[in-house]
Amino acid sequence: MMKPSEEIKALGFKSLLEAELEDKQYNFIINPQYQRSAWAAPKDSSGNFDHNNALTDDVLMDYVDGELFPYLKPFKETVSLTVATSSSI
Repeated sequence: MMKPSEEIKALGFKSLLEAELEDKQYNFIINPQYQRSAWAAPKDSSGNFDHNNALTDDVLMDYVDGELFPYLKPFKETVSLTVATSSSI
């Protein structure tokens, strides 16, 4: 049995693939500024890892505790409801 986090990741990946196959735009549920690629692995204008803008140490902890977790908190209820609904089908 999949963990809820694995199930959500699999559903998101499946949705992304379906959108690509149907030539439709896929809208991520997490805003771009909160996606991991924006804060943990930002890219410069050339597409290379931007060491100057990657969050590390105390700045990273402050961001995660002060901005990321509060942003993600409402998703917990949504995910719990989605998983409970899909498993009862």
